Amino acid sequence: MTDITVSSQPEISGRSLAQLAMMRFRRNKATISGCVLLAFVTLFSFAGPLFVPHSYDQVFSSYVNVPPSLTPRPDPETLQDVAESIAKRARVTLDEFSVESGRFTAVISSASQIDPRTIRYFDRNNEFKNSEVVAQSEDGRSLTVSGTVDQITFPFGTDSNGRDLLVRVMLGGQISLAVGLAASLVSLGIGVVYGGGRLGLMGAIADSALEVGGAGLAAIWAFSIVWWAVSMAGAWYYDKPIGHRLAGITNWVTGLVGVTLIGLAAASWAGNGPFAAGATWLHWKVGLYGLINLLVVVMIKVFDPLGIAFGRLAV
Repeated sequence: MTDITVSSQPEISGRSLAQLAMMRFRRNKATISGCVLLAFVTLFSFAGPLFVPHSYDQVFSSYVNVPPSLTPRPDPETLQDVAESIAKRARVTLDEFSVESGRFTAVISSASQIDPRTIRYFDRNNEFKNSEVVAQSEDGRSLTVSGTVDQITFPFGTDSNGRDLLVRVMLGGQISLAVGLAASLVSLGIGVVYGGGRLGLMGAIADSALEVGGAGLAAIWAFSIVWWAVSMAGAWYYDKPIGHRLAGITNWVTGLVGVTLIGLAAASWAGNGPFAAGATWLHWKVGLYGLINLLVVVMIKVFDPLGIAFGRLAV
């Protein structure tokens, strides 16, 4: 007898749809680049404010319409003029002023006794902070004030109100990403619910037609065609008054059909409706289609004003 040896072949495993989609995703360089850029923008917008010492609405009155720069402000050459301006507002005389290692020292005097609270004028400016009295003459007419020079950098500059544009760009990125995500989720939800409601309604119409018969079938199809035509006309002329009226009619009819389907399902389940009393699955199906149509109307009523509001903000 002759021995027959069967060679073992490697088992070939197929790829799932998710694996195929991931392969195409990895091969698309533009998509990968877009994802990297989106991740960078998200990180910049949400993590960036954590590393900035001030908020988006903080006003720097000393730095209005400052051009973008990586050089810390204030400029040391301008601090002398700033200190003289502060002394003038406080109605004292600036005798000496010096800056060393990020700290300033100012000697102020007056013909009368100086209130120590006068040093608040230094902290009210954006250039100085943590001001304190380090020396005072016996007659109280001279004070030595010391504090920290507040160094601030504006890489994106400031606006006409003196607000940091870098932080405001980060905030704008947060709003843009949130609006984009919300719009995607809303469109997905409306598409699934609305599309499912319309397709489900056609199924309910078909089920009803099988139960009612010839005359009812003609009436149901006529109603469906008219309803479809009104819906399409409302969508086509949406930016005109007639489009708004047709869309309103469509919403009312959608809600009315939803309530009617729920009522017919409940009546049939109780044994008094047009559907067979024992077809429980059909009762639940028709009732679910009616509920989906009601949800469509509710979502339109809730999100339509939001769309109008976002449209006004975008202008």
